Amino acid sequence: MDDTSRQGDEQYRNVNVDDVTARRMAEDALRESEQRIRRLGDNLPDSFIYQYTHDADGSPRFLYVSAGIERLNGVTVEEVLNDAGALHRQVDPEQFPALVEAEQASARDLTTFAMDLRLRRPDGEWRWMQVRSTPTRTPDGRVVWDGVQTDITDRKEYEREVKRLNRLYGALSQVNQAIVRITSRDELFQEVARALVEYGKFPMVWIGLHNPATHAIEVAAQQGDEMGYLNGIRVFADDRPEGRGPTGTAIREGRPYVCNDFLSDPRTVPWRESATRAGWRSSAAFPIRLGGDVCGALMVYDREVNFFGEREVALLEEVALDLSFGLLIVEREILRNQSETALRRSEEKFRDIFENAPVGIFQSTTAGRFLRVNIALAGMFGYGSPEEMIADVTDIAPQLFITPGQRTEVIRLALESEKFARSEVEYRRKDGSFFIATLSMRVVRSDNGDIAFFEGFVEDITERTHAEREIIRLNTDLEQRVRERTAELEGANSALKQEIEYRKKAQEEVIRLNLDLLRQKAALQAVNKELESFSYSVSHDLRAPLRHLDGYSRILEEDCALKLDESERKYLRRIRTAAAKMDRLVDALLQLSRMTRTEIALHPVNLSAMARGIVEELARSGPDRNVAATIEDGVVVKADPRLMRIVMDNLLGNAWKYTSQKEGALIEFGTTEARGRRACFVRDNGAGFDMAYANKLFGAFQRLHREDEFEGIGIGLATVQRIIHLHGGEVWAEGVEGEGATFYFSLE
Repeated sequence: MDDTSRQGDEQYRNVNVDDVTARRMAEDALRESEQRIRRLGDNLPDSFIYQYTHDADGSPRFLYVSAGIERLNGVTVEEVLNDAGALHRQVDPEQFPALVEAEQASARDLTTFAMDLRLRRPDGEWRWMQVRSTPTRTPDGRVVWDGVQTDITDRKEYEREVKRLNRLYGALSQVNQAIVRITSRDELFQEVARALVEYGKFPMVWIGLHNPATHAIEVAAQQGDEMGYLNGIRVFADDRPEGRGPTGTAIREGRPYVCNDFLSDPRTVPWRESATRAGWRSSAAFPIRLGGDVCGALMVYDREVNFFGEREVALLEEVALDLSFGLLIVEREILRNQSETALRRSEEKFRDIFENAPVGIFQSTTAGRFLRVNIALAGMFGYGSPEEMIADVTDIAPQLFITPGQRTEVIRLALESEKFARSEVEYRRKDGSFFIATLSMRVVRSDNGDIAFFEGFVEDITERTHAEREIIRLNTDLEQRVRERTAELEGANSALKQEIEYRKKAQEEVIRLNLDLLRQKAALQAVNKELESFSYSVSHDLRAPLRHLDGYSRILEEDCALKLDESERKYLRRIRTAAAKMDRLVDALLQLSRMTRTEIALHPVNLSAMARGIVEELARSGPDRNVAATIEDGVVVKADPRLMRIVMDNLLGNAWKYTSQKEGALIEFGTTEARGRRACFVRDNGAGFDMAYANKLFGAFQRLHREDEFEGIGIGLATVQRIIHLHGGEVWAEGVEGEGATFYFSLE
């Protein structure tokens, strides 16, 4: 081989070495780049990167997935690489068809794939993911996507929260506009409910007002109640179960009540079935105030659990505050309109009185000019109209008064007293004739205390004065006749003295009777004190041995149970039963004693509402009973509410008790005309009684039925009678044994 050939071979070897080195360096650089990309993808906090394709048979396959998939989707890299469906199955089924369509379009047109997907992790949590990838076509015709998936749940929640708040701000704006333009309370309530449904996108809103007499919450306005939820529920603001819910709590405690899980909150038990049908899952109640007092509540519902966050609650509180403010404005507008109407009517009435009064009426200045006169005054002074008199009389004192100083004197008296000053004056008519009149005049001041004008009345007493003078003359003649007849009357004086003596004795007898009444009252007070002492003795001294008797019997029964035979244990049980019965008798005796000393306070009492509530309580205490109850509406009496509750409890409780053995039990409450007056009655079709023993019904501890038939101690009807007698009324009963009884009472 020559030198030239050797040199060429050396150059060839050098070139090959350089190419291999360069290729190796390039491969190392590529591997380093891929490792950097993988490290970056594995450590992205809220994302992961991937490479994705479809095999020849169309099945999806991930070529590469970074480790972030485990944090975001809760599946391992190996699971996804082995089964792409592990990720696809997390997609919300409602979105999956759109996902397939978008992927096909991206593969067909080689356009960027981008979607926001809602995924459900294996632990059940829903998360929002943004998926973006770029497709490329490989030499073998496959499409490969290089992409990134990012967790955007927080952003979605924020966007959702912003949309909620924007809706609420829109509703709040509508509420504020309604407050400005609406002057009717009902229209204001309807507009607020409509704004929250239409602009706030709440499925149902209603406004309830509190009825202080019944504690019921009455629907004043509602929107969105397509399921009729409000028609099937009862809501109150007192301490009954239907009063301890969100609405009742907000009204009673004057604060918002948020229920973010309607079907789990223990306060919502009475309405859960209706809420389930309607689809309500969250609710919030906000108090409505009028003049500082809570008068109702704004109720808002949603179909999503945990809907009401702090911001939603704050904005709805503002809506409730604005509604309260609007309600105050409406009420003030109503009062203003009523005041204006009353003022207008007052002015019309004054004008009618002024113009048509049979006496003369005027208003005048301090300088002596008339501001206003009525027809009667103008006619009294001989003028054809009030206008003519006002124009003609330029100085009242010299033109109308025979003695001008009389007007000055009346003005002085009016200024001193600030009331009507009255004086008899002589006036001059337009034609120069004169008449006698009574002038009553007072000063009217402006707001700053200055004299605005004088006003008064003028009554023509000319004929009356002449008549009085004639009466004086006649009285003089009469006095002469009296003197003449005095002698005749002296004979009658003796009889008159006897009559006076008789009346004096009668008056002394009245005084004596009054003293007797005072002594009887004092004796009654002493008896009441003795009754109080007796009640104390019964309550403490008599109960102590009863407690000892019961306690020692129980100890003997428990400690000596093994030593006693059944007969002895039976005797001990009878002792304890007797002690318990005696304790109940003591309670009844004390209650009956208190009825005698009770002071009554009369108020309007709705007996219909009271009876309805008592029957509902009895029905809850005996759910296995099937009793039909008829209660007349609108029965209102003037009585002591607390005592009437005792009367109704006893009468309805007896009706419930004595129908316990009756199929098809009936109880009725109503009113009727009986014994010449309006009477209330409680009727049942139960055990009844024999009218031959009716006189025993209202006696203390009197019973017409055995205790093993119907339990009781016989004090209830005695208590009823004493309460009715305290009200000045009457109570009586009618019955047929085995067919029922009717108890009547009147309070007038």
